[in-house]
Amino acid sequence: MKIDSTIYAASGEAPADSARTDFVYFGQDVAIDGEDVIIGMQNYDLGTVSSQTVDIGGAVIFRRIDNSGWSTSGEGQDDWTIRKKIIFSAGSDKDYARVGDYVDICNGVAAVSMNGWDGSAATPDAASNGGGIWIWTRDSNNTSWTSATGLYPSDLQADDRVGRPDLDYSNGSYTLAVGVPNEDTGGTSAGAVYIFTSTNGTTWSQQQKIQASSTDASDYFGTSVSVSGNSLVVGAHGDDDTVTNAGAIYIFERSG
Repeated sequence: MKIDSTIYAASGEAPADSARTDFVYFGQDVAIDGEDVIIGMQNYDLGTVSSQTVDIGGAVIFRRIDNSGWSTSGEGQDDWTIRKKIIFSAGSDKDYARVGDYVDICNGVAAVSMNGWDGSAATPDAASNGGGIWIWTRDSNNTSWTSATGLYPSDLQADDRVGRPDLDYSNGSYTLAVGVPNEDTGGTSAGAVYIFTSTNGTTWSQQQKIQASSTDASDYFGTSVSVSGNSLVVGAHGDDDTVTNAGAIYIFERSG
């Protein structure tokens, strides 16, 4: 089976006035958990070509509705159904928010980056291109998704462009690791990772900010992140402690 932006537009889930399927970047990032698939489309535009809200972005959640197997040729489109489109309503303050640049999904919770988000009057910790993570939760019947909250680092700064989420559910609680490779407190684009935790997927708190043991400009610590149980792996592709831009991986273990 192939799912693309044309199928999405024809599904009835796309806004009626959306005239564009080009340059949507449908599939910019993807994640799968059990029967749920989430697909990012960072350049999605609302409105018509002549009157559009530019590069708002978005994401789409599909759910597999039978167990016929996984095959691009063996499954028809009817084996999957769109459960939710994740997208802002029209508004110029949301231009270039780039929702869906990065996505993850785990145990009924979806994390969607919005790394060009500037915030608004309703967002007290707004920062130009500060970014953030949009959390959605699935109901117990596996039929609908609801916007739960937005997550922002406690020290959010302009141009941080928050948003490389990785979710884990272990021992009855959720952990979300968010890579912010453009974070500057350790040097320009030294990078950081923020850890958020939740017991129900809806209410979250920031647990910790993690930086490399030796922070240097342009390390881009947080370029990639993966969390599983009490273990966290962080990529820093610009690390040059050995040779220029050799890169490095940092492994952390949670205690307590």
